[in-house]
Amino acid sequence: MEVAAMTIVPLIGAWLAGSVLIASGVLKLGRTERFRAGLPALGMPSFLARSRWFARGFPAAEAVLGLVVIATPNPWSRLALGLTTALFGVFVVIAIRASQRVEKVECECFGGLSNGTITGVTVLRNSVFLAAAGAGLASAQSPASALPSPWLPLAATAVVVTILVLLRNARASRTPAPARASTPAPFPDEPLVLTTFDGVDIALAEFHDPPTHLVFFSADCSSCRTLVARFRWWPHGLLEGDDLQPVLLGAAEDFRLHDEFAPLVPHALYDPQRVVARHLGMTATPGHAYLTREHPLGTGWTAGEAAIEAAVVRPGFFTETHGGITEH
Repeated sequence: MEVAAMTIVPLIGAWLAGSVLIASGVLKLGRTERFRAGLPALGMPSFLARSRWFARGFPAAEAVLGLVVIATPNPWSRLALGLTTALFGVFVVIAIRASQRVEKVECECFGGLSNGTITGVTVLRNSVFLAAAGAGLASAQSPASALPSPWLPLAATAVVVTILVLLRNARASRTPAPARASTPAPFPDEPLVLTTFDGVDIALAEFHDPPTHLVFFSADCSSCRTLVARFRWWPHGLLEGDDLQPVLLGAAEDFRLHDEFAPLVPHALYDPQRVVARHLGMTATPGHAYLTREHPLGTGWTAGEAAIEAAVVRPGFFTETHGGITEH
């Protein structure tokens, strides 16, 4: 019995790990922009978070890697399983970092199958997947070679993935499609204010005339530090009549520690308790809200480097004026 368990458990682990990757990849298909929009909040390097090729290619790469784990003999299956184990290790680290952020972080981990918010449950789930992949490495056989037909593991995976896709689609049909940005909360009874570096409070109501882009940065956000370097160009790329203001979520001392933010600290506005950001519908940082007379609490919260830049600067500004320094 013990010998059988030592043989079966690693094989199940390898099959589970490969199936998870296939399901993850298939469920992301057709959701490229949603997947890409969530990458900055996960702390991905900017060159990956901005890349459409990465957002389009990663789901396919997941599915192919899982397919090799399940449907090929060793050594190919074992090599793919080693890469899968490393990938799940990365997923665990990303989930731990995201779950510790003050604001909620969402991702298209399984293409809309779950609610998308990264929590401690996400960390636990990814850890289980990591353990399954690691256990699979202990097997001398691949899932395809352990059964009478090499197609049986793949057929089982196909059934599971089909069920998951149907569940995701059924859930989507019952739930209204999410807007591009989150809906702001009703206007509160108490006045909402942003504070200058010198401690002067400015009512939020003063930022709708002229229409104003508020761009929010947090000190613990790697994507924010990347985006702030590009922010200096944006005042030159606004549509006529618009204004732009940076808002730092925290105290000035928190941002002085980072060279990227230091030049902005004396000129920025501050929302130290994130009260304004929450009333504008904050989901993740960097974030953006556009305040107008018709929408004094903004038209919704926009998250993600590429989405924010597209909302602020006029189309073609970078490519026409600065030789294409932005490339999404």
